[in-house]
Amino acid sequence: MDDRLKKLEELYADKSRHSQYQVLATSLENRIRYEKPPKPKYEKERWKYISDNVDISGKTVLDIGANTGFFTFECCKDFRPRRVDCYEGNVKLARFMELATEVLELQDVVKVHPEYFLFDGIGKFWDVVFFLNVIHHIGFDFEKDVQIDKVKDKIIEHINTMARYSKLMVFSMGYNWYGDIARCLFEHGTKREMEDYVIQGTRNYWEIDKIGIAVKEGNTFKYSDINEANNVRVDAYGEFLNRPLFIMKSKLL
Repeated sequence: MDDRLKKLEELYADKSRHSQYQVLATSLENRIRYEKPPKPKYEKERWKYISDNVDISGKTVLDIGANTGFFTFECCKDFRPRRVDCYEGNVKLARFMELATEVLELQDVVKVHPEYFLFDGIGKFWDVVFFLNVIHHIGFDFEKDVQIDKVKDKIIEHINTMARYSKLMVFSMGYNWYGDIARCLFEHGTKREMEDYVIQGTRNYWEIDKIGIAVKEGNTFKYSDINEANNVRVDAYGEFLNRPLFIMKSKLL
């Protein structure tokens, strides 16, 4: 076995904050052994909805909180983007991405930044941004001075900031601050509350192009366009599958 693949296995198996959060990208899943897959977060199902609705061919991409790079590497496999900038503040996860980029021979396309993405003085522009299930960790993983009474305002501020630097954004977030159910950001934890919060808070900066909702089909799920029937909270799905998936177009670029 290639020594780099052995190292990737070690890094993927390492127990650190947010480790084994994502499933492996399809270009890696048959090349890296692991004891058991992470708890499913339906990355492939989300990617199917994203790739059906967003053309990334030849585009520049930003992946904020890239983890082990599922969305970056799927993007490279399916669309051949011009450039992908990946920001990941967990050093071991960032190292996994750097090594995987070498194994997949994507060094000319993928640039891994082993740091948290800063929203001030960005100075770059991208065609597409993946901003997926990261921002509700503000105040814990990054910007640690943010307090609970300012969290929702700060989240909207950062979403709107990105309208100056990206033409299109794929966005999702959790219902609870840092995943703590005792710190729910929405009174009833419903999809409509989150949708209203995002739509109203970003209305001067973003046009909501699509909202994808997880719908059960047999023993699995798929993401479908929002409608009255699927836009209700289903507790049996768990918190993650109740998160809407927003595709947003900048009104500033």
